[in-house]
Amino acid sequence: MASAYAVSAAVGLAVMIGRNPAKAAKVLKGNSNFANEAYKEGEKLAEEILHKKGDFKTSLDDVLKIFKPSEHKTGLGQDIAEAEKFLKDKNITPDKETSKAFQSLKQNLNRYADNLQEQYAKGADVDEYKLQEKFRAKNADNFSVISDFMGKQDSELQYRFSELGANLSLIPNIKECPKDILPNDGIFYHGTKHAKQVYKTGFTNYASNQINSFGRELGAGVYVTPDIGVASYFSGLFGNIIPVTMAKDTKIALIPENSYATLSSSISKFLSERAPKKELDKLPKATRNAMRECLTEKVIKAAGYDAAYIPKGVQSGGGIFAGIFNPDINKVIGKKQSQLVIFTPEKMEIAPRTLKQRILDVGEKFSALKRTMDWQNK
Repeated sequence: MASAYAVSAAVGLAVMIGRNPAKAAKVLKGNSNFANEAYKEGEKLAEEILHKKGDFKTSLDDVLKIFKPSEHKTGLGQDIAEAEKFLKDKNITPDKETSKAFQSLKQNLNRYADNLQEQYAKGADVDEYKLQEKFRAKNADNFSVISDFMGKQDSELQYRFSELGANLSLIPNIKECPKDILPNDGIFYHGTKHAKQVYKTGFTNYASNQINSFGRELGAGVYVTPDIGVASYFSGLFGNIIPVTMAKDTKIALIPENSYATLSSSISKFLSERAPKKELDKLPKATRNAMRECLTEKVIKAAGYDAAYIPKGVQSGGGIFAGIFNPDINKVIGKKQSQLVIFTPEKMEIAPRTLKQRILDVGEKFSALKRTMDWQNK
């Protein structure tokens, strides 16, 4: 009996360790093959929707605006610029105290915005409301001086800028991902319970085990992560963690949490104007999900990117885990669900994984299981 248990334990450990992915895989490079009919049909529908002619309110250029450089980082920055232009157009010259207040406010606002953008880029938990209140309190004197000056001018000026400082939110913007955010060794990980299929046919962006239930948050792509702990959550104890590398010329977009919602919303508007809900409801659920995934992929590729990096998982209420988890996915996993979504899989390749590394991966798998159990027991 003891020997039988020992054999079973040894077999189980061997399965958890797995083979060197670079040797196990027959196909190392990714491809854009369709895994099933849903993606084949979904891609065709997405292409039709993207080029559908008509008098629509939302154009593709409107959707792509979020990828273009923004002149201002915050709503307040935009409001200040408008106020200064208005004063100039009206030939109104601010006194020395007001000019100083404007200058101080802009400098403080620039630091505030840079700090906020950096936190979002790192996937930090951001309490924007608290930070905004802190900024307003710190700049109360500047706001007071500017408000007093506005109140002494004509009524139009006073009315238009009476709530200066109300909008401190960052203006959503998606730009190229800074190199220092991504791993230095260039290795990303894909956790899966279906490695045999990947090894046989290669990674494809048109494959998802959940397509019959819901679409993935950032569309049709290969989802990998720089965090092996996150990959371990998806592999489970007996799945595989597959390391991959990306070609040096891969262009990667940075999509922080605050910009994802705007991008998703604009794509939804674009889609709903060209394919009303009653028409979409006629499609099989898998085809509908695949079509939305393919449309999202096409939009990001149209902006010139091969991949997109999400520093923090999308919270419940949007994307892949909508309606499934009450809290956000980061809490379920027990850490930030950082992800790189690859839309041009031909630029990726399965990398080697040594025996020592694969043995250490087993510890990561158990840690991921423990974090999930801790969340479930809360």
